[in-house]
Amino acid sequence: MSETTSDGWGARYIVPIQNTSQRWAQAYGQASSIVAKNGVVIIVGDRGRGKTRIAAEISREGNFPNDLASREKTSCYRRATEIICELRAAMISRVGETATIRRLSAVGLLVIDEFQERSETEWENRMISTILDRRYADNLPTILIANLKITDLPNKISDSVISRANECGGVVVCDCEYFR
Repeated sequence: MSETTSDGWGARYIVPIQNTSQRWAQAYGQASSIVAKNGVVIIVGDRGRGKTRIAAEISREGNFPNDLASREKTSCYRRATEIICELRAAMISRVGETATIRRLSAVGLLVIDEFQERSETEWENRMISTILDRRYADNLPTILIANLKITDLPNKISDSVISRANECGGVVVCDCEYFR
């Protein structure tokens, strides 16, 4: 993430990618185009198909124009369970969830990976929806990544999130060859 300020990306994703397949490049192009328009993109597909790598390359590219956090491009990568843990820790420490919600809501690009791994409690859904609603209101792009088939989306992602993606983004199916 040389041209962006990165938060949460592992060392594997800092190095630019080499040798991509045509199908991966098409999925990347679709997702990148949505992010450049400050939309919500949901990337779905089997494990190991390059979904997280797509998000990493978009983050490195830095084409999310409404970054409100700073003059530098900011990107934040979290697994869905990490966000829930951060919110719970903030609640337990009596700091409150508000600071965590504000921080995740303000970065130029928020990437939430392993979205299907949430336990989907009412509280979790409300917290995630709050973050996504703030980002939507501020016209900031968000990438949700899930190891799901497109037909499984309605069972794992709330109607409001799917509605936002349908309005100002879309679903990208990453059905590439095994990537790892």
